[in-house]
Amino acid sequence: MKLGSALVLAMLLSTLAAACSRPARTPNIVLVVIDTARADHFSSYGYPRPTTPHLDAFAREAIRFERAYSVSCWTVPAHASMFTGLYPATHWAGQTNVWLDDRFTTIAELLRARGYATADFSGNPWVSPTTNLVHGFDVVQTMTARPDLTPTGAKPHPTNKLIADWLGRRPNDRPFFLFVNYLEPHAPYQPPKQFEARFLPAGLSDAERAAALVPWTEWYLGRAGLTPAAAAARTALYDGEIAYADEIVSELLDELRRAGAYDDSLIIVASDHGENLGEHGQLTHVFALYESTVRVPLLVRLPGGARGGSVRTDPVQLVDVFSTIASFAGIPIDDPEVVGRDLFGPPSPPDRPILTEFDYPLHTLERFTPEERTSAALAPIRRSLRALIVGHIKLIAGSDGKRELYDIASDPSESRNLLDEHPAEAASLEAQADQIAARFAGPRPSPHTAPLDATTAERLRELGYVR
Repeated sequence: MKLGSALVLAMLLSTLAAACSRPARTPNIVLVVIDTARADHFSSYGYPRPTTPHLDAFAREAIRFERAYSVSCWTVPAHASMFTGLYPATHWAGQTNVWLDDRFTTIAELLRARGYATADFSGNPWVSPTTNLVHGFDVVQTMTARPDLTPTGAKPHPTNKLIADWLGRRPNDRPFFLFVNYLEPHAPYQPPKQFEARFLPAGLSDAERAAALVPWTEWYLGRAGLTPAAAAARTALYDGEIAYADEIVSELLDELRRAGAYDDSLIIVASDHGENLGEHGQLTHVFALYESTVRVPLLVRLPGGARGGSVRTDPVQLVDVFSTIASFAGIPIDDPEVVGRDLFGPPSPPDRPILTEFDYPLHTLERFTPEERTSAALAPIRRSLRALIVGHIKLIAGSDGKRELYDIASDPSESRNLLDEHPAEAASLEAQADQIAARFAGPRPSPHTAPLDATTAERLRELGYVR
């Protein structure tokens, strides 16, 4: 919840009073989100294609979290939870309310009160003033055009050029918190030619490429499908995007090195959610809480590379990013609604409940015509979802009454629904999920509709979010 103004003022005064005694090199904090990147397509997570050679090297200097999960399957709730340490049920930023209320304190606000210079460079228009996710940042720079819509692979990447300029003029007497969102893996998949050539079958015709990039709206309306060849090409293009993002992050790390800010910074690389590539009859990332959409990469590099190369297998979640950064900066968090854990503390219990949610797709359904929204074809996606993982057992429950139960240790692709074999276990997990959600449920805010400026609206249209 929002910290009282007196407490924030006290923190600021304490910071100013302690300025003379602060070490000359207070560690910086860098949080990088590779948007729409699923963990099982990173070579550092065992993917057979060499998609992430630079992040493989970075992982050798970092802690790699093998079982990291988002709180949802799309941008707004995932970032809201990462920035606040709260479940979506508490902050309500999602499909029915695309806005983070001012009453919730973000990690950027806490760090700014602590004396940090704060900067946000986002390629995703949802992480912008449009959704109020960025309150607490001194500098807010949302990309006005998506670089990879006309891919050239030119260097430096436009986002990194802006970051380099900011690093060169930032106040040197203050540590900084830098947040970056790279949108490249997001559809439409258009990696620069040198990256798509790594994985795409040679000689792919324009028609075959078009078949691979079937619009998700046509897919869900049942008016288009994917042949095995088209599905393979779609996956190859997505992998090319991951490889391009890997190159872009490497370029950012080089910029930090040139600025003398790499080795003494806490650097976190994650994703907000994954992506469906046809599995379970799903495309893109909304409408589903399968592993492909909620299991994300998470790499954490401590200053100096301490604990580098270690792997954690305990269950963690994006809400933990908030608590970890706060703890690292010496900011105490005494809010019972904050569910994040400090990742530098003891490992999470192996049976830690991992809750993910997707509220009713009110916003996404607006992508269809009024007639299409009520059609029988879209009936399977007109529902909210809640999933709970305890140990290696996962339940997915829909508001339409559909239930799925999986053993994700022996069946990571979630191909065998165990519901009929273990109905009691499914019922127990559903009751536990409902109890957790009810415990942390906050008051539903009044719907907030921020008007979209023309540039943001066009970018969202390019990404398939609005008509």
